[in-house]
Amino acid sequence: MYSLVLLPVTGPMSTVNSFRQIDGGSWGTRAPSDILYYFFVMAIKDTPTTAITVSQVCRRWRATAISSPTLWTKISMVCIRAHQQHSWTVTYLKRSQSLPISFYLKAHRKMSVREVEVVLTRHAHRFRSLSVLASNYRLTFTLWPQFSQAMASLTNFEYRVIGDIRVHVQRDNPPIQPFQIAGTSRHGLIEWAKWDASTITSLTLNYIGPESKLSLRDFHEIFVHCRHTLTRLELLGFAPTQDKKDPVPRIALPVLETLLIGYIDTIVPFMELIHMPRLHSLTLRDILQTPENHLYKPRRDWYFGMQATHVGRIFELMQGVHLTHLAIYGEQFGFPAEFRHLLLGLKALKSLVLYAAAETYYDVLFEDQIILPSLSDLLITYVDHTRSLSPFFGRRAAAKSQPLRKLTLTNDCVLVMEAEGFLEGVMAGCPSISAITDPVLEMYNVVAEGEREIVVNGVVIV
Repeated sequence: MYSLVLLPVTGPMSTVNSFRQIDGGSWGTRAPSDILYYFFVMAIKDTPTTAITVSQVCRRWRATAISSPTLWTKISMVCIRAHQQHSWTVTYLKRSQSLPISFYLKAHRKMSVREVEVVLTRHAHRFRSLSVLASNYRLTFTLWPQFSQAMASLTNFEYRVIGDIRVHVQRDNPPIQPFQIAGTSRHGLIEWAKWDASTITSLTLNYIGPESKLSLRDFHEIFVHCRHTLTRLELLGFAPTQDKKDPVPRIALPVLETLLIGYIDTIVPFMELIHMPRLHSLTLRDILQTPENHLYKPRRDWYFGMQATHVGRIFELMQGVHLTHLAIYGEQFGFPAEFRHLLLGLKALKSLVLYAAAETYYDVLFEDQIILPSLSDLLITYVDHTRSLSPFFGRRAAAKSQPLRKLTLTNDCVLVMEAEGFLEGVMAGCPSISAITDPVLEMYNVVAEGEREIVVNGVVIV
């Protein structure tokens, strides 16, 4: 009879050390192999190298780890020095036996012929997930074609360059048919139009520089392959080029449900290219005002193209679309007529986010005729409109709309409600309120210690 002891740990090494402390280390020699295996699996979820650690504790652990191929299916390889042997990579490939593998590559140089043969060619049929992080953009034209041998069975492919391009593709699992990425031309450009993107379900293309020549025509060719499977699309920090002498026909994406656009002023032709009858979620982000990742910034020379876009035209294109989620991050110019017309037509809208957006959008939101009967989640960050919340909820109650499920405001908004005595009235329209840091203060790194939570009537709101 064994008793199972679950310990609070903070990481894989904590797990290993905790095992050693139980009963003077004898627990590890007495526990059944299946229980030992379970803890090993839990330990490697976030840190694949834990498989190496647990295999070096004692003979019992080593035997259990080596005989468990699942523990060795997450493989990481770094290419820095020339003539590297990658002994641990080879060991992982051997110990994972014939199981599908997830492979992560950090490259500071191109892969050698030997590395391609030992890793990609021999084990290409087992690759299910491939993630590549390149140190600079020049590596793209040597690394990108080398992966074509490992593409056929992939369900997840990610290619990133530090501070630059990001491509992320997800496919049906299991894949319906082989997947082939585009090659590169003799000029070193990615041949996007030749990308066989069949059965893609999610596509992310971020910060694709002008030198990559990704055009509207290329997008049309990509969508032809995946139009009946693509459900999520994300474009940040760039817009495809347009040849006015070569008009591109509009294409329907009949199953697309989620669209994220980190726009620049030339994104409108792309929006006019696609017809999205089933779109439910739309996110518009000015990445200069509110970058999607504060640790990741586009190249400095791209900033000149990221100016005010024609968001009003995007609102016009969205009219008649049954959105349930709409988020606007950082858009500073405002198009009240088009935004008003859009909101009035969104009878099924459940979630609305106005994060560091122009005051104009808040003016429209709190107009007397705006009810949004299906709304359940609201996030606003403009403190001067906090006083408009109580009458807004009053109009919703008069229209017999359900109370909101969640209201998210900045800390300053909550303080205003408490100081002026209408917090209770707002909570009648939404019993759950969350407070966040003011995005403008956070952007300029002037958030005071302790401002990430706030106390209202003795209750901590976070």
